[in-house]
Amino acid sequence: MIHTTEEFKLFLLSCPLRKFPKGRIVLYQGELPQYTYFIKRGVIKAYSITELGEEKIATFISNNELFPLVWPNDPNSVALYYYEALSDVEMYLISRDKLMPFLESNKKAMEYMLQYSIANYSTSLIRITALQQPKAQDKIAYILHHLMLRYGAPTESGKYEINLNLTQQDIAGYIGLTRETTALELNKLKRRSVISYRNKRYTVDKTKLLTLINEDSLSSVEA
Repeated sequence: MIHTTEEFKLFLLSCPLRKFPKGRIVLYQGELPQYTYFIKRGVIKAYSITELGEEKIATFISNNELFPLVWPNDPNSVALYYYEALSDVEMYLISRDKLMPFLESNKKAMEYMLQYSIANYSTSLIRITALQQPKAQDKIAYILHHLMLRYGAPTESGKYEINLNLTQQDIAGYIGLTRETTALELNKLKRRSVISYRNKRYTVDKTKLLTLINEDSLSSVEA
């Protein structure tokens, strides 16, 4: 997880802060954004809807993250997804005419944006790997690794808690499985003590998960 610099924190204080209740759509697919949003607290779900009315989750955006990322560099780009508050959310609204001059004149802030983009790219590759897996159990294992790296925080026991409140349907929609299959595979991992979960919060044993995945290359990626 990338943390904001002091310069960026001071910059945010000059931007309006707004609250959005759970379930509120902040941006509609195809809408031209007026701001870049920086999340102070809460989680945003980005998704599309198929012709059959099925929700396909693209990503989750949480504390200290921005969206949409393309818009500051291309003010004519429209939102590619629906952006909906998955919880009550507080966000700073950053106009393009403030963000770009600030980044161009502040090296540390620009470095933060670069690190943030690289971190997103790295964890997105693991999600792509998850989507490519032919077996449901492997899809779930890889997506848990992705969630752990992107949203996880270490606990005193050496495990990682995923800082998102996720239903089994959320995970199913994120990986392209049915809720029933997702529930079955999560229960298998729970019985093997790879994960534990309560009240939509998941804790992952990183060592056991990587052993299950059996990919030595993944063990070098830090959460």
